Amino acid sequence: MFYIGIVEDNKDPKKMGRLKIRIFGVHTENRNKSVDDLSKHIPTNDLPWAMPNMGMTNSSMDGIGDFSTIVRGSKVLCCFIDQEKQHPICLGVLPSIVKELPDFEKGFSDPSQQHPIDDYLDESSIPRLARNEKLDKTIVDTKKENVEEFEVCGANIKEPETEYDAVYPNNRVIETQSGHIIELDDTKGKERIQIYHKMGTFFEIFPDGRLVSKINGARYDIVLGKDNVYIASDKNVRIGGKCNIEIVEEAKVIFNAKATVTAKGILDIVGEDKINIKSTGDVTLDSSGNTIIKSTGNVKLESSGLLEIKCNTCTLDATGTVTMTGSIIALN
Repeated sequence: MFYIGIVEDNKDPKKMGRLKIRIFGVHTENRNKSVDDLSKHIPTNDLPWAMPNMGMTNSSMDGIGDFSTIVRGSKVLCCFIDQEKQHPICLGVLPSIVKELPDFEKGFSDPSQQHPIDDYLDESSIPRLARNEKLDKTIVDTKKENVEEFEVCGANIKEPETEYDAVYPNNRVIETQSGHIIELDDTKGKERIQIYHKMGTFFEIFPDGRLVSKINGARYDIVLGKDNVYIASDKNVRIGGKCNIEIVEEAKVIFNAKATVTAKGILDIVGEDKINIKSTGDVTLDSSGNTIIKSTGNVKLESSGLLEIKCNTCTLDATGTVTMTGSIIALN
């Protein structure tokens, strides 16, 4: 025989997922002692623990499988495995539409008065994202109101808005009490996958395969092996703060087309051993300010062709010998 009940406690001291369920037709609604009748009441603590039917996804052995408990105030389907009705089994949850808040002082309600909430009255108890209803009270509107836009090298980049457009019953939704959400949406033409953290950090895979990830906080990527990245098209990066890159071993950077490095402040190039600049074409050093070459060692200019120096005023100052050697030396 099957029964319907309301979960009043889910904090199993043995951490087995057991529940205290007040069952209609078996238990009284009187949860607290009354002066009129001290015998016809059953406090929540006196209800027997009901073992949960956890389904095929949980092996219930060695910590393998998945786990989630049923929130207090939920309507559930039960049965008993004994004639005295002291050993109930919770077979599963029954979705419901609550028309009005219960009297929390009586049984068949959540003793903590957390569930159900007034905002969810008169609508299905399954997640709104699964039903595509009241989206203004979901993360869909929250994400659209917080779309980021920025500029990289003159190009305007805008975060793509979510393409959520679920059709019931195609969107599988897991939503926790704090606001964490997982979506596996099979709506035709709108297939998406999303993992969303209550703080606003999420990643979403769009119907066309695009991936949008947004981190509301710090990010740490740690790769203990090789890291291989291939980007078939453009990449735009803007770093709003300092950027520090340290490469421990040899590094090689190849530009297969024109490359531009621009520093709006000072550009320092430092080599602790040697700096080599080599080109198979022309090398141009162009400055609108002073150009200074300073060395504590020797400075050597060598050319297998013409060496030409042009200036308005030339000063050659040597504290030692000045030597000029050539087949012909012409001084005008």
